[in-house]
Amino acid sequence: MNAKEQNTEIPVSKTTNSENKFYLPWDKTEKMEFDDFVTECIDSIPEAKIPVFGFAKSDVIQHFRIIAERYTDFLRKHTGFKNDFPKLAVFSADIRNITAKKLDAKKTQELESKLLRRIESEVKKIKDSKKFVSLGVTNSGKTTFMASMYYKMAMPIEGFQLMLEDNDQHQKMKNIYARMVDTSLDAPERFPLPTNQSDSYLFSLQFKHDLAERFEWLDYRGGILQDGRGEELDKLKQHISSAEVLYVFVDGSLFKDREGKNETELIDEILYDVANECALDLNHFLSGYGNTNLRIPPVAIIVTKYDLIYKEFHENRNLDHEYIITKIINEVIKKAFSGLFTEQDKENIGYRSMIGIIPVSLGAGISENDYHGKFQPDNVQFAALMGVWFLLNKETENSDSSDPSTMKKKRDAMRIIEKAIDDVKYIHFYTDGKEEKFSECANRFKKDA
Repeated sequence: MNAKEQNTEIPVSKTTNSENKFYLPWDKTEKMEFDDFVTECIDSIPEAKIPVFGFAKSDVIQHFRIIAERYTDFLRKHTGFKNDFPKLAVFSADIRNITAKKLDAKKTQELESKLLRRIESEVKKIKDSKKFVSLGVTNSGKTTFMASMYYKMAMPIEGFQLMLEDNDQHQKMKNIYARMVDTSLDAPERFPLPTNQSDSYLFSLQFKHDLAERFEWLDYRGGILQDGRGEELDKLKQHISSAEVLYVFVDGSLFKDREGKNETELIDEILYDVANECALDLNHFLSGYGNTNLRIPPVAIIVTKYDLIYKEFHENRNLDHEYIITKIINEVIKKAFSGLFTEQDKENIGYRSMIGIIPVSLGAGISENDYHGKFQPDNVQFAALMGVWFLLNKETENSDSSDPSTMKKKRDAMRIIEKAIDDVKYIHFYTDGKEEKFSECANRFKKDA
């Protein structure tokens, strides 16, 4: 093979996660001009994908390099993404039949303009998408929560339906919950392994089969609050400042009974474990963040593995759901994150706090027979709907839409969410430490935020 037939890789982002790339193999059998080839590439880019030209033969590499370098410069200049680009499309092209003539300046400019217009459109969609941010230490259950939420809301709940826009991520979630549904699998195969990497998911929200909104779910890696530095923490703060809801995950396996301890001693020992595992680092971060930005978004504290908590205290102490949640879980969470539950002086501090405590599980009997029990996720949909309410609220408050029927539909959707969450018995919400129904907390926070 001679030098002209060798493939050469155009250098693009070195930090890009290969899972975020979209590969479109290209094998052209007919003759094609290079500019027609590039145009067809651009026109073939899927929705919500940003293109990067990947591999090409050396005889036309310069043309690709011009476009790829200008594309990269454009992203850095106009998006602030630097090298961490979302949603990459890589064209792996077999272009033996692509004519390798030199493009004139005018044609190059036309191709560049066409590509940049497409990039601008896709970047705007990503930048304008609403954000949900999730934090939790490794093994707190964020990945299983995400798959369970998607499992529940891939079919309409109260008229709402979620769809992942990236087909690879859709298949990933589908594979995770397919394993969790399979009761024949042993626990190591059935449940996803803990990860320590950050992920981003772009969702389309439908209400009664119409596209309502799209939002980005930013799932930050478990260790970011312990070892995160500089740019990574700055990006986290930036995302929280614009988030609709901040989801904080607390590992339910920390809520273990202590034999021979009275209730006060029991709560103190569980509190010690929760504080050391996650609360101290999170409180430190949120305190500094709140003092700087004067706004903490609504916070949903997700207590995972509630089935284990209930089993532990029901079998050992014969306690019911209401007592376990209100007297143990809620008391521990309120003490562990006391700064979020303190009555705030809005005039001096500049923000209200709204907190939800939401116990979730993969099913009441999931741990039966050494984790061969039935997969029936519980409460995960209400955590998602809390975020959806604030997403819709922002649209109704800030929209300049001239279509009153669209705004009415979104307000109706918000009322449906309010009723659905208000009717759930064991989910509790607080505004500045005062417990109220979700509808009261959300509207009070909206009014004063």
